[in-house]
Amino acid sequence: MRRATRSQVNSSGTKIVGWGIENGKVNGNQFLSIGKRDPPNADSLTYQLTGKVECDIISAKARTSLSGNEAQSE
Repeated sequence: MRRATRSQVNSSGTKIVGWGIENGKVNGNQFLSIGKRDPPNADSLTYQLTGKVECDIISAKARTSLSGNEAQSE
């Protein structure tokens, strides 16, 4: 399932920083970001994004864990 989302992130050298990102890295045109949140209706929310940028297209895979229940999407 494809989804359109919007988020503002910035990079500084090989690090990615932005809303909710705890560990973000860039290597060439590939990236990895890991974030955590504590939503009011669950114990914890952890997400990991991996992907690449080619021209003006970002393709990524997302893995999320909400209170220990995992899901994955592209």
